[in-house]
Amino acid sequence: MIQLKSAVIGAGFVGRAHIEALRRLGVPIMGLLGSSPERGEATRALLRLPRAYRSLQELAEDPEVHVVHICTPNHLHFEQASVLLRAGKHVMCEKPLAMDSRQSAALLELAQSSQRVGGVTYNLRYYPLCQEARALIRQGAIGEPRLVHGGFLQDWLSHARQSGRSMRRSCHGDIARSSQWVPISETARSSPPNCGSNLQFESDDIDDSGRTHLRRLSWGPQ
Repeated sequence: MIQLKSAVIGAGFVGRAHIEALRRLGVPIMGLLGSSPERGEATRALLRLPRAYRSLQELAEDPEVHVVHICTPNHLHFEQASVLLRAGKHVMCEKPLAMDSRQSAALLELAQSSQRVGGVTYNLRYYPLCQEARALIRQGAIGEPRLVHGGFLQDWLSHARQSGRSMRRSCHGDIARSSQWVPISETARSSPPNCGSNLQFESDDIDDSGRTHLRRLSWGPQ
């Protein structure tokens, strides 16, 4: 069996969390791509990684790398995942997978045609408290849930340069995704503070970002 070797794109908080997780799992990390060559090299030295890539293309062309973790701002995910899948890499992408359902559908098709596996880091569902909540709801502990109310307590989505038009949709998509997983009844209302107006959605009538978030964990070949 081939030992998968990895690389990470993104030298910030989330990228470092992925690097730590990969190390704990015993997955070799061949290198890192930062937002600039200088930042990438600084992080490489700090975290004692073998290599700092200077461009996405350089990373895509590295034959030693089998899977790449994308830990970058939302609007970069589609382009980076597309390049890597075409280069024959497996991809683990931070959520959201893309900016709308057209992009996520294109990535799904690309993963299937290239026979590579793609994943989205829906990590919250594996937390013990979330697992317990899901089990209790499935057992009927609170009856049939009809209302979901949540908040997204991070401010980075408010920076248009980094998140584009995804601020409100990312908030709603995260809550919609979690609600579908719990699960709730077919129709629910989400009203997260600081995320714009309320969004009414049904299981087959969710906005583009909601559909992007609700894609399966593995969006490549099974």
